[in-house]
Amino acid sequence: MRDQVPDHYGYRLLIGLSRHRDLDDLNSAFLGALKVVLPQLNFRIYIHTELHDNWRLSAGTNLDLMHGDRVEQSVKTRDVSLIESAEDPEEEFTYVAEGDTFVCLFPIRLGRDFFAALISDGMYHPAGNKLFESLIDMYSNIYTLLYRLNHDPLTGLLNRESFSHAIEMEARAGNAMPAHLVIVDIDHFKRINDQHGHLVGDAALVELSGRMIESFRDVDYLFRFGGEEFVILLHDLSGHNAHAILDRFRESVAEQPFPEIGAVTVSIGYTRLNTALPQAQIISHADQALYYAKEHGRNQVCCYENLKSDGMV
Repeated sequence: MRDQVPDHYGYRLLIGLSRHRDLDDLNSAFLGALKVVLPQLNFRIYIHTELHDNWRLSAGTNLDLMHGDRVEQSVKTRDVSLIESAEDPEEEFTYVAEGDTFVCLFPIRLGRDFFAALISDGMYHPAGNKLFESLIDMYSNIYTLLYRLNHDPLTGLLNRESFSHAIEMEARAGNAMPAHLVIVDIDHFKRINDQHGHLVGDAALVELSGRMIESFRDVDYLFRFGGEEFVILLHDLSGHNAHAILDRFRESVAEQPFPEIGAVTVSIGYTRLNTALPQAQIISHADQALYYAKEHGRNQVCCYENLKSDGMV
């Protein structure tokens, strides 16, 4: 199959990718361009981080992560198995085919930290499709730049600077999915640094961020705000399970010792996300709940709305 997209339109697709300053917008534009080039196929993008040895579903042409539509776990497991059966790409693309699915691995480099995989629903070997490969090259270059701008270099989580944009996206979605703003803080983190040194303290931050990635979903946003403080935009599909989800995470942290440290606990405060409020006020509500948890024993989860109704804040 030859690329039937006219050259001038192909140039417009490539230039269109360079306009974006946000990873979610870039993903949408990239997948939209792929649908023009290969309209018969649907695609999913997975990003791998060497730091956490994790393949994370990033976007897809036939799913909307912002509104909770995610591929079945069995499909995701198959995708990752196919990805891992291929050799890591160096400078060029790697293609693997199985049944009616192909996998395209291509490098997105932060040093040697991670690369990306494109999964198709539908069989087509795109090697030799110059526009397809040019789109991947452009996407890879822009993704690398935006990743550095939007992510914390130590943990690989989103950084504080990217938080405002995430809240704006929630506002644009009109609170279509119930969400909560969550602050997670490592208990007695100064003691960890004092007793074990800052390198071990940094390793604890990386360990916790990895556990967050494993515990929460592709639809949730994970941030490192600085120091030992982490923030989660938790999309609670039922609107009622946030506390149970967070308490389960708290328990899992307390029950699994950290390397070189031993037992570590976290305190968690959260509030319903009301995008009609100023961002500073939303953060303040979650912070008040966190402060209450810290002042009343640590290693617990507190909800601002519950504390307020009981007259505690």
